[in-house]
Amino acid sequence: MDNKSQTYTTSSVTSSDGTIIGYRQLGSGPGIILVHGGASASQSYMKLGALLSDTFTVYIPDRRGRGLSGPFGDNYGIQKEVEDLDAILKRTDAHNVFGLSTGALIALQAALNLPSIHKAALFELPLDIDNSILTILSFMPRFNQEIAEGKVAEASVTLTKDFGKFFLPGSIQFLIAILPRFLLARFYTWFMRNDAKNIKGDDVLLKELIPTFHFDYQLVVE
Repeated sequence: MDNKSQTYTTSSVTSSDGTIIGYRQLGSGPGIILVHGGASASQSYMKLGALLSDTFTVYIPDRRGRGLSGPFGDNYGIQKEVEDLDAILKRTDAHNVFGLSTGALIALQAALNLPSIHKAALFELPLDIDNSILTILSFMPRFNQEIAEGKVAEASVTLTKDFGKFFLPGSIQFLIAILPRFLLARFYTWFMRNDAKNIKGDDVLLKELIPTFHFDYQLVVE
């Protein structure tokens, strides 16, 4: 099922610092908010949202800095993300939250502080209790430098080679490991151009999503 074929409406709330937070809405029933992880946006959750929509009213926000929402702003951190989620909870009267990866970090922090959350489901929570997560993310200085230089394709290679090996299927891991960086960079350049040609509606360009990984890393460090 294609994102573009799924019927949804959009709306927005204003977070406590004045930042607009936009979200997609579909389905009917008790409310549930899906909080995406790094290098993602609401478009990444449309298939899950469609599966839940027969039972729930599903709200899928673009976290700040992406798509329907305003910029990261000054003093960005997990508290800003919690405030954004709180604004959606109050608007929608939802009491259920699902979070993936850094979205799960946000959902956990919110659940500890917001009594309006009655149930929270957390998947692949990058809660670093033994420094293992930060060890995995040790490639971030190189990634940040490449992003600062406008080399998004090269940064994508860094992200894939050094982070992807922990979650990609074994056969793909092997292929990525043996391919030289310059070939992978050419692939990502082509892929992003193709993505830009085919992007529709409220979806966010991959070229715009990759740099946001820096801010998700910031949440893990915090």
